Amino acid sequence: MKQINCQVLVGFFTLVLGIGTAGCLLAILAPAALIRTEGYMITADFVNVGGLPRGAKVESAGVEIGRVGAVALVDNRARLQIQITVAVRLPVDSRAIVKTQWFTGERYIEIAIGTAQERIPPGGRIDRTESPRDLQQIISEAIFGSIEVR
Repeated sequence: MKQINCQVLVGFFTLVLGIGTAGCLLAILAPAALIRTEGYMITADFVNVGGLPRGAKVESAGVEIGRVGAVALVDNRARLQIQITVAVRLPVDSRAIVKTQWFTGERYIEIAIGTAQERIPPGGRIDRTESPRDLQQIISEAIFGSIEVR
């Protein structure tokens, strides 16, 4: 009888641990995999997005305000479709910057909100963008200075 109770207890513990692990994975991976339907889409073109994936976070002042909906190559530039939360209306002089989280190395978009009164309409575009800087490029510029190729 004691043997059966021990097996039931171990089985129950394993089941709870499995459900907990699945829940944690779902909480971590689901936001990146599922693009929310509320909000409006805008586009931004970058010279390089450094491997930024679909579903990447879009933040402003450390607060998530959207997600990257799609990444495509258009006219030799990376074009992002960005879904922005309904409550956020971006000024036309806002900047989109590809950044990397320090600890995880995960890429995301930081929106530096501008000061213009005019707002980017749904389906509009962020004209001011900054691509990520490559570590090799930074080291090269530090050692050799900026080199212009003509």
